[in-house]
Amino acid sequence: FEEYARRGWIDEQLVRSRALYARRCSLLLAALERSMPEQVEWTHPSGGFFSWLTLPVDAGELARRAVGSGVAVVPGALFFPDGRGTTNVRLSFSNVADELIDVGVDQLAALVAQA
Repeated sequence: FEEYARRGWIDEQLVRSRALYARRCSLLLAALERSMPEQVEWTHPSGGFFSWLTLPVDAGELARRAVGSGVAVVPGALFFPDGRGTTNVRLSFSNVADELIDVGVDQLAALVAQA
């Protein structure tokens, strides 16, 4: 790592990584805009690898149904020790191939609409 940083390769990697994650974030936000029912809200990240959705349904139940459809989301209640987050899910875009973002959001949107 020391040599990697000393030679400036880490700076080159950071440029590529930022471009990759910015593209995936944009793809996620565009898919949410296209597919999610009107009553769903989401964050527009200015950093990080996640967007948070606020849903009109129980997030834990949605997460259980989503995993059965091949879509993984993390229920928000896991992040709050005080019981909040029951209508929130955290969506990660960092490790999802570009071409799968639309597919996953479409499947999740269909599950929300069914609830």
